[in-house]
Amino acid sequence: MSHSLFDTQFVVQQIDPDGKKFDRVSRIIASSPMLDMTLSIDIATDIYPIHVGQQLTFQLVSSLRREKGDGDEVQADRDAWRGDGGDDLSADYDYVMYGKIFKYDERSAEQVTVYGSFGGLLMALTGSYRHLSKITVGANVYLLIRSPRKARAADGWEDEAWASNSDDEEFVARVATRRTPSAAWARAMHDADDAYQHLPQDAPGAASASPPHTPAPAAAPPAPKRDAGLDKMDAFVSSWAERSMSLAGPDAGAPLPGLDALIDDPMASLGAYRAALHGMSPAPEPALEPEVRSPEALSPDPDEVHDLGLQASYAAPSAPAFDPLATSGDGVMMTLGGFASPPPPPRPPVRRAPPAPAAAEVRRQPSARTLRRHQQFLACLEGDEVDLAALRTLAWKGVPAALRPVVWPLLLGYLPATAAQRTATLARKRAEYAAGVERALSRGTQALDQPIWHQIHIDVPRTNPGIRLWQQEATQRALERLLYVWAIRHPASGYVQGINDLATPFFEVFLSAYIDADPEQYDLAQLPPRALQALEADTFWCLSKLLDGIQDNYIFAQPGIQRQLRRMGEVVARVDAPLHAHLAAEGVEYVQFSFRWINCLLMREMSVKSIIRIWDTYLAEGADAFSDFHPFVCAVFLHRWRDTLLEMDFQGIIMFLQSLPTHDWSDKDAEMLLSEAFMYKSLFGNTAHLHP
Repeated sequence: MSHSLFDTQFVVQQIDPDGKKFDRVSRIIASSPMLDMTLSIDIATDIYPIHVGQQLTFQLVSSLRREKGDGDEVQADRDAWRGDGGDDLSADYDYVMYGKIFKYDERSAEQVTVYGSFGGLLMALTGSYRHLSKITVGANVYLLIRSPRKARAADGWEDEAWASNSDDEEFVARVATRRTPSAAWARAMHDADDAYQHLPQDAPGAASASPPHTPAPAAAPPAPKRDAGLDKMDAFVSSWAERSMSLAGPDAGAPLPGLDALIDDPMASLGAYRAALHGMSPAPEPALEPEVRSPEALSPDPDEVHDLGLQASYAAPSAPAFDPLATSGDGVMMTLGGFASPPPPPRPPVRRAPPAPAAAEVRRQPSARTLRRHQQFLACLEGDEVDLAALRTLAWKGVPAALRPVVWPLLLGYLPATAAQRTATLARKRAEYAAGVERALSRGTQALDQPIWHQIHIDVPRTNPGIRLWQQEATQRALERLLYVWAIRHPASGYVQGINDLATPFFEVFLSAYIDADPEQYDLAQLPPRALQALEADTFWCLSKLLDGIQDNYIFAQPGIQRQLRRMGEVVARVDAPLHAHLAAEGVEYVQFSFRWINCLLMREMSVKSIIRIWDTYLAEGADAFSDFHPFVCAVFLHRWRDTLLEMDFQGIIMFLQSLPTHDWSDKDAEMLLSEAFMYKSLFGNTAHLHP
């Protein structure tokens, strides 16, 4: 099967014909004399310079794998990478991007225009239908551009490696994963010495958050011991990235026993999970004993009627298989002490459950249905090839907390479904992220893109105020790094306020894989540095995967948010016309209160734990759920407060919707929200216009 969708040569005619709109991106207008076609495309010209009159070989492909001869099997490992220019198409091109075709415009019977988006960089390709017939709307494609060849450096970083905005597992940026050379290592240590001279001796959190020491290459000076307070200094980002380059190596630090394998392959946790699951059994129903009651005693006795669901307090078992989210209230309360003594000889009986002894420890046991769901998850995950369709079906109703660090990356496409590829893929992607940090931050904060860095530096301390995890310096520095690297990889949008919130569910979920505690109350300084580096890299890549599906929320004019706001208003008008009319009568526009709901995916309206449960379903729905399903969830969320809103005027409505009383929401509330939203999406989601 041919991977090539389109291939020709273009000549650059104009650059930024409407003026320069972005510092690092230019809009290129080119034409193809051979095919009578025109191309308009955004290119990161700070990485790949373009000039008028330049000839470009342009190709769209569905895969980077090279095509073999007819009848030959392509024995290609999608995740295999060769630093010397391996056997994939990217080695033959100077500039590679990954994106999606989102529109097909038939201008006439012969002329069509195909529109694509590549990490927010847009493309419009106009020409005869005959030449573009292989391209379909919704297809994921690679865009390849080549100009006159230049010799590649024998050993070093290539600018073209970061021309791609791809986060797809198949694309591999050509970055070096070699051991850091002595010169670079010595430079990093020199910078660290520089910064250490100005470091306050009473810097908080000194040694606890310090990354592991990386042994120096031959002829390098011995590494000085430094506080974690260096994290505040410019030089720290360089030394952090240098140490991270050996992330997949055997000397990357000394993690806790059993943690090493878990870092290398999250699936390593499944064995312990299954063992714990085998140790649990559904709670039996207690036998009902006959009890003698006089007719007067047939009325309920408040001292003897026990509501186990309300009066009995219980401690959740520590076994990782227990998950209140997946249990969904179908468990049975039972005591660990003995039941009451048998009653006297039978008289006219009334069947009653025996009261629980007051001093007995009460524990909630999962039901047979819950255990069966957990076993279904394990059966789906433990094969050589994960059935993603079956996994999505299971995840829609919620994912057990212990399995989220495995299930979420699989659903996002970050973790390969094929077992044989996972360890190599994770090591490569984590090393690629570490290389990106080194490239972006090695020269210190003064060399960064100051508007982007300034906004990130302001927003990070505001992330989840009041939660211990997010007020720690180690957490904030990690968040700053991954947000900045994402921003420079997506120059069409850069960093936008609210993206910092979207990283927090991933960070907490992946952190939970390494600890036996509540992530929000955890002291990150206790986490082994190698685990922290893996946690940061995994958060970056999964955040990138999520943002790929909603990238038009953050480009100029934010068309994605505007579209979702309109859809939300249309849904509310259809399902709750009185509320819609009341908002209009009071002069309340949806953008005034729900812009944040769309931009931050309700992160600031609910707890992170509730959002994590909602994201289980979003990720199960597929890549488009964060843009297509989310407006329906927002409409139902607004409808939830209708009785209160109908009694309020403009000022009251705005103030109430800016501070909604969701602090005591449970997973049941989130699940009800999802169920109603899914019902309305099923009814109205495919209609062209929702208005009656």
